[in-house]
Amino acid sequence: MIKNLEKKRPFKILMICLLALIIIFPLSACDLFGDDNQPPPATVSVVLVDGDDYFTAGFEIGQIAELELEKVTTRQGYFLQGYFSDISGGARYLDSAGRSLEPWGANFPQRLYAQWGQISELKHYSEVFAENGVVLQGNNLSGSTNFDFTFSDEVINAIRGNLDRQIRISLTLQNLWTRGPMLSGITLNMYDRIGAGATRLVSDRRMPTSRHAYNYWHNLSAEFVLDALSTQQGALRFVFSRGFQPLGAVHLRNIQASIEFVNVGGLD
Repeated sequence: MIKNLEKKRPFKILMICLLALIIIFPLSACDLFGDDNQPPPATVSVVLVDGDDYFTAGFEIGQIAELELEKVTTRQGYFLQGYFSDISGGARYLDSAGRSLEPWGANFPQRLYAQWGQISELKHYSEVFAENGVVLQGNNLSGSTNFDFTFSDEVINAIRGNLDRQIRISLTLQNLWTRGPMLSGITLNMYDRIGAGATRLVSDRRMPTSRHAYNYWHNLSAEFVLDALSTQQGALRFVFSRGFQPLGAVHLRNIQASIEFVNVGGLD
């Protein structure tokens, strides 16, 4: 009987070792891959081609890819439309700011090509602000309201590559006052960015309307030609204010701005 027990001991030891491995290995895997039992994301190398130039970027699978700003290429007279799967046509994978349109997939192309558009064809409109109207502080008070215009990625790329050119800012809105006459009109100031540290680009521009037609929406417009260099922050702030007026309240609505390059004919 003693001999039989001794023969069974190696089998029991083997079973204990197997049981220990079953328990310990999952715990070790958790330490290796993290609490969610997922391995770290894989990184793939993608070659970005612009004519004869190219560079390689590393993108993580399952994450939104984004190039550093200085690596997003620019070109004189043009704006970057994005990086595509083919030299002409194809699918766009990175936008004008160098961001992927969706999380990067393992089956995405490993070589992408920059495609360009001429800045003469580029015009960007803001969202319409205050469609339902905004009041400049009501009766007999001097008030103001801000309208912020953030440029599209295409415009920002175009400005970065064409700082020596000029751009045109166009502004349209509607104005109403409740009792006449309208003595002072609307005053506009424009700044080169949103928030602290802004530089004023347009000072106290008067936007007059008919002095006697109150309770009626008047169409107003203005244009400004600026050096592209002064708009490189990628946004503008418009500040509308009203001067003293004896009677009534002043309203604004349907404020919209646009930006485009000027004197860009004849580009190659």
